[in-house]
Amino acid sequence: MARPIYRTSARPLRRALERLYDGGMRLPRLDVGQLRFALHPASGRLYVTLAQTKRLGTIMRNGIFKPVEDITPTENATVLTVLDDILGAVKTLSAFTPSPKCAVCGIPLGHAIDRTRGIGDKCWRKGEFWRVEKRSSGAGTRSSKLAKRRKVRPK
Repeated sequence: MARPIYRTSARPLRRALERLYDGGMRLPRLDVGQLRFALHPASGRLYVTLAQTKRLGTIMRNGIFKPVEDITPTENATVLTVLDDILGAVKTLSAFTPSPKCAVCGIPLGHAIDRTRGIGDKCWRKGEFWRVEKRSSGAGTRSSKLAKRRKVRPK
């Protein structure tokens, strides 16, 4: 029986980790709690591991997640949920951690802005993580502005 594959929205994360690699980071990764998303620079794949010991699967360049055969349904659901909003998960974990560390390089976060983001300022700028953020509110304001412009003015 063939293993299931899942289409994910991991391309922005992969691009951010590639920018970190181009900026000089040797093996770029992003830690979200026990999950680690590590970039393999030669192939462009992301490897997903749990607690740095158990391999959970691979995310290909086109965003397809291929889990390993012995992954449990709970682990699979966790990976897919985190991939749906990866920076939201990083922010949430950072908010509930008493002494948060950068999800990319592991340095303790000192500034309040870095603590709310969960990623240090240097890594945030190098990886251009603002491109990974979901901007659902921006789309709503843009469409409402366009709707206001289309209204017919009374004569």
